[in-house]
Amino acid sequence: MSNEDRYQNMIVSIVGKQLSNDGQTLTLETGDNATAKITIDPSYEADPSTFIEVMGCVTEKGVVQHFVTRPLGDAFDMGAYNEVIELMVSKQSARGGSARGDIGRFSDDIYSNMSRLL
Repeated sequence: MSNEDRYQNMIVSIVGKQLSNDGQTLTLETGDNATAKITIDPSYEADPSTFIEVMGCVTEKGVVQHFVTRPLGDAFDMGAYNEVIELMVSKQSARGGSARGDIGRFSDDIYSNMSRLL
């Protein structure tokens, strides 16, 4: 099962830099330099922030249906954010867990790295 398939029909959060918005699809660049395609409604009002968080549901391979957007400003440190995600995933992998595990156990490591984002 591919990563994209295992998240199908799940609610996800994607943080990234806004690259484009054609009125139907919002494209973000993520912290690992991948692109994410977000399906948006025609009534979607683009946020002027360079960096945003999108919450939505994975509907098919590589496509997320937009639910809500949160602005993160123009100076968000995607490199530091990506380090936090990698730390979280590596800690979960080390204990045999998954990305859907309880991240509360890793709060000390995560919060020490997250302070660089602010």
